[in-house]
Amino acid sequence: MNLTRLALFISLSSLALSVQATEFSTGFLDGGDNVDLSAFSNDGYVMPGNYLLDIYLNEKLVRNRFLISALPDGKSRTVFCITPEL
Repeated sequence: MNLTRLALFISLSSLALSVQATEFSTGFLDGGDNVDLSAFSNDGYVMPGNYLLDIYLNEKLVRNRFLISALPDGKSRTVFCITPEL
């Protein structure tokens, strides 16, 4: 009976999950302490910049274009600048 309890304890202890918050060390990045990575903790965050976009319609590639994303002042979500020709 004790062997069964010990086996159960060992198997259950390996399933323990950690729920601690993880913080990324920015020390090795260019700029050292001046790098702010807090925006990446937001779900769905996309860094502002130019991205190649593939546009599909009915599972067929219509075109691929560059899409510009921007982060407006005071906003925490990235918006995409879609031109009329898209």
